[in-house]
Amino acid sequence: ISKEEDVWSCIASKLSTLGNVYLAIDNAECNPNTIREIIPTLLAQVPNLTVIMTSTFPMELEDESTLFLTHINNVDAMIIFYQQARLVDPDFAFMKGEHQKLLNIVRVFDGNPTAIKGVSNKLQRFSFERLHKIICQHSQHNHKKGLFSALSLTWLSLPSMAKNTIIQ
Repeated sequence: ISKEEDVWSCIASKLSTLGNVYLAIDNAECNPNTIREIIPTLLAQVPNLTVIMTSTFPMELEDESTLFLTHINNVDAMIIFYQQARLVDPDFAFMKGEHQKLLNIVRVFDGNPTAIKGVSNKLQRFSFERLHKIICQHSQHNHKKGLFSALSLTWLSLPSMAKNTIIQ
């Protein structure tokens, strides 16, 4: 392939043959002009594409949804997790020694209340023990927290079939 345009056409062609496709871009602000050029082209050619990106400022793309992340202290984050968990499961309670596990979870999500509420909703599908294990295993990788939070929430929300497709 000799032209840059041909590369993106090939990528778009391949992606459009797959099921739902998720593209994660971290620190998009490092090259906003390229992002503003390539992402609309890919989205136009790949209707099953969802782009999740982190940036210190909006990219001003058509149909862009922006979520501004705020951060709270660990105690407030633990309270938010507990309150949301009780909405999901009114009988939810911590067992002796599980407070440290909860602290581990909220630290991974860096005090981001949106991420903490989202992950506590996963108690519908996972036990607290399993949820803690999944999050801690994934957080051992050297991902930046902003991207990790977005990807973790997306990953935990996907049905098993979609996860198997992504892994392949």
